[in-house]
Amino acid sequence: MGSSRLSARILVAATLALLAVTPLFAVLNVRPTEAQLGPGGRNFSITNLGGRQVRLSWSSGVAASYVLEQIGQRSGAVGSFLPGSATSTEISVSFFDSFACYELLALDANAAILARSDIVCIIFGFSTGVGPANFTVGLNQGTVAGLSWDGLPGAGGYLVVPLGTQRLQNLGAGTQSATDNTGGALTCYGLVATSATGAAIGIDEVLCAWPGFAQFPSTVTATSTPTRSPTSAVLAQQPYFSVGPNGASGCDPADILAIPGTTGIPCGGTGSPDVLIRCSALTFAESCAGSGGAGPQANDDVRGLSFGEAIGDPAIYFGVTGSSQGCPNSGVRTEAAFSAGDDEYVVIPGGSQGCVGNNAIYVTGESLGIKDGDELDDFSWPSTAPGVGTQPYFTLAPGSPSLARIPAVASDILTRASGSGAPTIAVNHSALGLQSGDAIDAMCMFSPPSVGGVSFSLAPGSPSLTAFGFSSADLLVAGPVLATSASQLGLLTIDDVDGLKCRQPVSSATFTPTLTPTITPTITLTTITITPTPTYTSTTTSTITRTVTITPTLTPTPTSTTGVPPIPTPTPTPTSGTITGISATFTTTGNTMVLTFVVAGAVINDFEVASVDNPTFPTPLSFTGPATPSWGETFTTVPGGGFLFHACTGQGSNCVNSSAHINNGDQFTLVLNGPYNGCSLLIWLTQNGNRVAAITATRPGC
Repeated sequence: MGSSRLSARILVAATLALLAVTPLFAVLNVRPTEAQLGPGGRNFSITNLGGRQVRLSWSSGVAASYVLEQIGQRSGAVGSFLPGSATSTEISVSFFDSFACYELLALDANAAILARSDIVCIIFGFSTGVGPANFTVGLNQGTVAGLSWDGLPGAGGYLVVPLGTQRLQNLGAGTQSATDNTGGALTCYGLVATSATGAAIGIDEVLCAWPGFAQFPSTVTATSTPTRSPTSAVLAQQPYFSVGPNGASGCDPADILAIPGTTGIPCGGTGSPDVLIRCSALTFAESCAGSGGAGPQANDDVRGLSFGEAIGDPAIYFGVTGSSQGCPNSGVRTEAAFSAGDDEYVVIPGGSQGCVGNNAIYVTGESLGIKDGDELDDFSWPSTAPGVGTQPYFTLAPGSPSLARIPAVASDILTRASGSGAPTIAVNHSALGLQSGDAIDAMCMFSPPSVGGVSFSLAPGSPSLTAFGFSSADLLVAGPVLATSASQLGLLTIDDVDGLKCRQPVSSATFTPTLTPTITPTITLTTITITPTPTYTSTTTSTITRTVTITPTLTPTPTSTTGVPPIPTPTPTPTSGTITGISATFTTTGNTMVLTFVVAGAVINDFEVASVDNPTFPTPLSFTGPATPSWGETFTTVPGGGFLFHACTGQGSNCVNSSAHINNGDQFTLVLNGPYNGCSLLIWLTQNGNRVAAITATRPGC
């Protein structure tokens, strides 16, 4: 590989990192109060395992648990909880993300942050040939990055390339580690295996180290008493929410609230949540005449709330009423001894005792500004989050005076557009299959608003719970149909979900920069603003706002000069050939589809699904095929909002042309961004990536 092409690839990696990676969260101060030990999480590193798999590793120490925060190019910020005994974890990075960055937070028993790591990242799309395995980059709470890798048989040497610098290291064949002083700056590294003559024979994916964020007190305990400021999850998500009536903070239960400091208009005393939208601007002034935090019958009470669901990998965040207990060993059960009803929880991998799923506390009520004795009702992503709108969608509790004025019932989803005189019904309860006596007390509303884009929970006493055998801790979709059971959330059937927040799939916006950018970043550490002045072009202009601001100026003419082709625009519906000896059926459970092939003589090794052929088919989020042969997939966004999903023999996002093919009875599982209610699905059969014919998969009994 020539040096000009290598330099071009380096510039792209540096550009992506500088444009998109932001410091994840603000620091939480901790005052140790007991016996003195060092916190866990030091020496944080990332290892590329291949096939879009990474390993994150760190040193042990004091921690009741860890939160691993990930931010991806499109999936946004996602947190996952790990036990305090953990020293590593392996992660499959979504095929939506061209890069992913990670930061580790060590928590005490009260879910306060004891310590935090520096940030490490991986950037995909630069692996060429056969590169060294287990390429690793890490920091030791300082500015010097440590790099290591496995020796590659036949390699004559290795090049370590700190991108955008002149610090290239040309190392011998027996060398399997190196160090590089970053100078405190974000630095991304290319690793090139070379032949005896110095020619490049393999390049690894790019790994990055960003120093300057590590916070490690010299001595802490897992039971330290923290001085709390908003938790990292609150700062990352900036949620909107409502509270129940007659709470300790005295906030109006029909006001839409935000964390303290958002608008400067506290709903109660000092430190209470700020008012984002007054009750009178959401419903009717006459429905907000009651005093203080009074609810029905004098005042309205907002129960369900959504401004739309944020873009990202699927995740479920929820709240429960104060009487909820949760499954043994779950986060809800732990908080039930104090006040489970004022916190936000996240579904985490693994089961809890007696339940299929588990949960962990994600946002404390204290971080939101509410007090013990307040009931956190529903919550929503903010309108600044990618994919989220500015128009609120909500439900009102039974007895709210506005229901009679609209008129509506507690299972109707309402909205009020900016400047309009009154709230209206956005989704009628009958379209969801609900009864007029039902009450929606938690919901996700995927954009744009539609019957098929709502997930919800019903309050205890709703007649549909009895009629269909559901519980107030189940998540439902239109029908009503069970989408996620209480057990999958780590809850008991006697619990009550009264808050819900979800993630939707990534948007179809893409950009393919040219390879001669210049970047002029402006960086401050409390609120990072990166204002690039690029000379590349792109297919979209975007502004992304989270806890920081990234405002690239892009113009819509994609080009490529590296020999790496831009993503092709598929031609989804050519004239179909005919084929015999193969058919398919499918079943669905919630958002999961299982596709089964019946093969009697046909030889096919790939298949694909295009949105242009199946306009109501939700976007695939993840995919699993038979173990033998191994299966991979590619996902291509199509201008106008569509997609092309291609399943192929191979691994990860790499298709391999081979004699392996689909066998009789092979099953493929797709997790979708929403339920699919159709009776048929058009599937293109392909051989080594070339379309052969289309078949129609059918749903049995439909």
